[in-house]
Amino acid sequence: MNKALFLLAGLVVLLGVVLYFGQADNQGGPVGSNSALPQVADFNTNIASVSSKALVRAGAARVLAVRATNEAPSVRYFQLFNLATTSAGFSTGKTPELIITLPAASSTASPSITTLGSDFFSPAIAFRQGLVWTISSVEGSYASASVNPGKHDITVIYQAGSF
Repeated sequence: MNKALFLLAGLVVLLGVVLYFGQADNQGGPVGSNSALPQVADFNTNIASVSSKALVRAGAARVLAVRATNEAPSVRYFQLFNLATTSAGFSTGKTPELIITLPAASSTASPSITTLGSDFFSPAIAFRQGLVWTISSVEGSYASASVNPGKHDITVIYQAGSF
């Protein structure tokens, strides 16, 4: 998939998230409030270089939007865990907070693309310990044995802080 197109789509999702929180006034906060706009950080990686899991944040975070692609010829599961580590055995006995089915691709040139924005994450889903995502071949648990990390691109847009 064209990286420029992927990044453009991520920016469109990010713009939608920022618009969801309202327009900023000249004080740096949403119109009609005294609070500052949320600090939004974009975590975008091709998991070919980091395997089939990633620690997005070791600390509280709220997920605002997700975009995941699947070039594999079989279904994969994008999962978000409320954890602050990806060390060995990190997911043993843990249930993902969110599981998103990524449909099989019709071909490498036509990956399945799943985008969930503020319409889905409203209100945002809070992860109090930390935020870890995985790509798995098994729904509900982390099983990377049959996952080819180079077949997925992941974007997670989140707000950092304590909730």
